Amino acid sequence: MSIKIIIISKLEETRLKVAAALESEDIYIAGQFKDGASALSRIESVDPDIVIMMLDTDESDVFATSERIYMNRPSSVVMLITKNMDVDVLQRAMKAGIRHVIPWKRESQYLIENVRTVYNEESSHRDALKGEQSLGHTSKVITVFGSKGGSGKTTIAVNLAVNLAKKKKKVALIDLDLQYGDANIFLNLETNDTLDELIQGYADFDIDTIRNYMKTHSSGVHILIAPKSPEYAEFITREHVEKLINIIRPYYDYLIIDVSASFDDITILAIDSSNLILMVTGLDVSILRNSKISLKVLESIKQISKVKLVINRDSKGSISVSDVEKILQCPIAAVIPSDWKTVGTALNTGIPFVQNVKRTRAGAAIDALTKEVIEFRPVIEKKEEE
Repeated sequence: MSIKIIIISKLEETRLKVAAALESEDIYIAGQFKDGASALSRIESVDPDIVIMMLDTDESDVFATSERIYMNRPSSVVMLITKNMDVDVLQRAMKAGIRHVIPWKRESQYLIENVRTVYNEESSHRDALKGEQSLGHTSKVITVFGSKGGSGKTTIAVNLAVNLAKKKKKVALIDLDLQYGDANIFLNLETNDTLDELIQGYADFDIDTIRNYMKTHSSGVHILIAPKSPEYAEFITREHVEKLINIIRPYYDYLIIDVSASFDDITILAIDSSNLILMVTGLDVSILRNSKISLKVLESIKQISKVKLVINRDSKGSISVSDVEKILQCPIAAVIPSDWKTVGTALNTGIPFVQNVKRTRAGAAIDALTKEVIEFRPVIEKKEEE
């Protein structure tokens, strides 16, 4: 994904600051212009995804140019940056067809995340215009669970989320491993604006509030990051998480939840809220024993029908995949090969291995898992007749 940007601002200094703040591998600055008249031919030729306009000196030019783009080049979205967020500015922006207005901040990450969010929202809007979405749309909720620490569940959750986003799906990832969650490390994202800060900051929250605390990865995945330290987990209750899931799910195609390796209240709630549970297991006696116990627990709470296995680190050793099928008697969604070089490099760089230009065995396995997830249809259980 490369997001094409045109920058328009009367002041050269401002143009340069915006361009510098947007330095990122997934963003391409296709041109910088002092006014709309000089920018229109470039917009016509490169068809940018986003036209960033600064409301600095000439307001009439900004709104006239925006309206012209809105009417004649709807595939290019105008994003207005202004130091003055008063009602008059917002009303004039709406009349000119501008749907995205943000305050001017010099922080690079703030601007990049807003650009990515606008790009992904508009991509979903274009899909809807093609008839690919419906008002009754609700996301598939997928919980990735491992019965033992170090099973590789976070690696799988993160790469699955990014791979779904690559396939133009709108994806949210929630790290509900509240004490030791580190999904943000796999995505090279900072730990400010975490889940506990959202909960502590707002007695009541809606989708807009939640999105303010979400980080946007370059793939388009929106992630809610786990608390920075284990003691903050106590601020997050089952009721908070239930409300969070119910608010988020209508706005995404897929909601991926990474949970802890224990059956605490939060994990059980996530499992109960899910359409699909991906249980990560392996090919050693210890993890298979834990997986067997976990499956019995899931059966006791009537969640076993949702479970599919992901066998991680297949090394063709003494225990085979067919042995796992016999021992656990559960359907297998995917087998991820042991590929320490690929996985280790991805973790150390913070770049998910499904984003590698070079095809890897681990990446191919996640592709197969992604296909399985997309084709999966939740079972609608029939209510018992009275």
